[in-house]
Amino acid sequence: MDYIEVSEKVGLEREKAIYVYRRLDGGYYMKLYYAKTPILTAIKDWPEHYTKKIFKYPKLSLPGYNEAFQLLITLDVLSVVGSSSRLLGLPLPLDKVYSETQFIYKYIEENSISNSISNYPTETEIDFRFDFTPFIEDITQKRKNDNDTNILDVFQDIAYESNFTDELKRKNPWIKAVSKQNILKALSLSNALDDFINYIQDYIFLLASERTFYFDRNILENNISSSIQKILDEGKKSISSNPKNEYENEINKIITQLKDSSNYLS
Repeated sequence: MDYIEVSEKVGLEREKAIYVYRRLDGGYYMKLYYAKTPILTAIKDWPEHYTKKIFKYPKLSLPGYNEAFQLLITLDVLSVVGSSSRLLGLPLPLDKVYSETQFIYKYIEENSISNSISNYPTETEIDFRFDFTPFIEDITQKRKNDNDTNILDVFQDIAYESNFTDELKRKNPWIKAVSKQNILKALSLSNALDDFINYIQDYIFLLASERTFYFDRNILENNISSSIQKILDEGKKSISSNPKNEYENEINKIITQLKDSSNYLS
């Protein structure tokens, strides 16, 4: 089951649904589905992805397209909120789904007006009577995979493919011959490990918030964008102070593990 099939089942025009799906690159659900660990990086800009596309494709506000756009937002919100509630062992909070959807449309309206855009998608009185459980289960499984992934493997991948390391290779050509498994040690030998940790600190914070379910508890109380900002802000503060909760403890554990594994004697 995918978005196009759902759109047809709820009575939307296939061609218009395809247009919306392609212009929005499948929405946040698809960004999460194909994201590498930590997958929460895929929604770090929530809900900015929508406004960027609205500014570029005014057709999204037209009849038929507007409803298909609303379905995509519904799917995205349910995927994020639904997976969080499942991971916490709680029922799906429909009031939270509703309030998050309202927040997104308010955000779209305010950003459109501030950019002198008069035509933008608006919420309509549509009841999408459909079971979105398969989409929620997809993202729940992705989150579980993140929690089970080896931390060193995650950050070795990030380091090996990063612009930070590419730049370091230009200064230290010998790093070009280093394998992925030894890339963190190479950063340490180059006295660049601390700078790299600062460079990827948001990845650390988001992964820690996933593994401790701090993200999930937050979004069931606040909206998604403010929860992500809170996670990033608290993460930055925790580096220079004693940890105050499980989330901040996890940040320290990840950083310690990265530094310990980067010792060339280990």
